[in-house]
Amino acid sequence: MLTVRVSPTEVQIDAMVYTFADADTADRFFMADTRGGAQAILYELRAIRSRPIDCDHELGRFPE
Repeated sequence: MLTVRVSPTEVQIDAMVYTFADADTADRFFMADTRGGAQAILYELRAIRSRPIDCDHELGRFPE
C-alpha cells in the first residue's frame, strides 16, 4: 500500500486521502497504517472526511 503524508492534517493511502481535525491524529493514523493492523482502522474512523485522489494533480499518485 502507498501511504503518503499530503499535508499536516491529511494522509493518502492508495487512492484515498483522509482529512483529520488535527495533525496529532493524522500522525497517529499515518504511523498506524505504516505498521499495519487494526489500530489503523480505529484512526480511519476519526477522519472528518475522505476523498479519492485527483491523479493528475496530487502528490503520491500511482505510476502510469
